[in-house]
Amino acid sequence: MQNKGFGKTLLDFVENLVFEKQGSLILVKSLKMYEWVTNFYIKCGYKIITSADEIPEAKTYLPVETWEYLLGKTF
Repeated sequence: MQNKGFGKTLLDFVENLVFEKQGSLILVKSLKMYEWVTNFYIKCGYKIITSADEIPEAKTYLPVETWEYLLGKTF
């Protein structure tokens, strides 16, 4: 069920929860073959992370496999 707003509603809930708990970062992985998922996160303000220089906390999750992206959003 795409384009019904469920994903955005759920993501907003998680982001608000992280913000309320004084979190400063959300990291997600997306499979490259599901381009629409990656585009959804980008539309919601996430950026593809390719280096720990961009977000040092991402170092644990890098490098990613060839079939996936690591995306992040800071608050």
